Amino acid sequence: MNYIKTIILFLFICNLTSCDVKQKPNKNITSDNDTQSAPALNIPDKVEVNKDKGQIQLPGTHLFVSQPEGFKLLPEMVRLQKSDDVYIHFVETFGVSYYEKKPDVMKAFDDAKDLGLIPYLQKEFKLGDYDAFIIYGADNKPYLDQIVMMFGDNDFSVMIAGALIRNDNKSKQQIADALQTIYVDKSAKVDYESLSNFTIDLSKSDFKFNRNMSSIFYYTKGGAGDPLNDPFLDQIMVMPLPAVTYEKRVEFAEDVLPRYARSGMTPVSEVSRKEVEINGMKGYEITFDTNYMNKPMKVYILVTGDNKATISYTGMANNDIDKTFKQIEQISKTLKSK
Repeated sequence: MNYIKTIILFLFICNLTSCDVKQKPNKNITSDNDTQSAPALNIPDKVEVNKDKGQIQLPGTHLFVSQPEGFKLLPEMVRLQKSDDVYIHFVETFGVSYYEKKPDVMKAFDDAKDLGLIPYLQKEFKLGDYDAFIIYGADNKPYLDQIVMMFGDNDFSVMIAGALIRNDNKSKQQIADALQTIYVDKSAKVDYESLSNFTIDLSKSDFKFNRNMSSIFYYTKGGAGDPLNDPFLDQIMVMPLPAVTYEKRVEFAEDVLPRYARSGMTPVSEVSRKEVEINGMKGYEITFDTNYMNKPMKVYILVTGDNKATISYTGMANNDIDKTFKQIEQISKTLKSK
């Protein structure tokens, strides 16, 4: 599994999308920053999943989960959210083995510890018939905690991120209880269009739709290749988000840069930044040249939107770079919100 994209995308989804999603700020944060006082998270070695707990199917996935009281379903993000600081976010990936992906996530966890994450719990267990692990620890934001869980088999993997306020024991228990109701129905009908808040025109390019990773839409040349495992594949990733202000769009785009750098993709050219207008949507564009494993590539980042939607668009040109990058730019100009 390509470690770079796994970590960049997961952090981008889990951290950035918690900002400004039409929820009122939570005012229950206290000054208690004693992480050692955080109560334990009780997860048994074997979770017996009962499929009669009123589980709902999460949009665009084969996942079913009980929706905790007070949590709102945000379909375009595949998220159950109580507030900006309290949510459960889901990323389902078919065609990627849990056992291949797990080492990347564990490495990310070890790296996060070096950056200040304080773990309370790290545990492997069984979720129904599936192998799983869970990590519970302090977020790098004051007074917040994170819960990350992953499970799957040789055919798929599911990653879940929970966020909560450290002294909010009720929400913590709600999240823990919900995680123990999750099951996968591989035969379930999945409506990927329910996740899309955008349209895109690929007709004048070499790119075609490749796959979904929950709310992330991948496009590659001819629709071929494996964008989740091949770091040198020419590709476009589009992620729908709720409507936010232009200032938040800029923040989203700028936050990606240090994540690329920490993953070994430091810009080797001057970073270009500019405001753009695309089909009536105000956006913020970043481009730069970089190297990964001594191979040059060019990266295009665009976060645009209107009062209906935010659209995050990222392109990576690895082969025939100038021609491919030009197509990536041209395709971005066809984006429209639904």
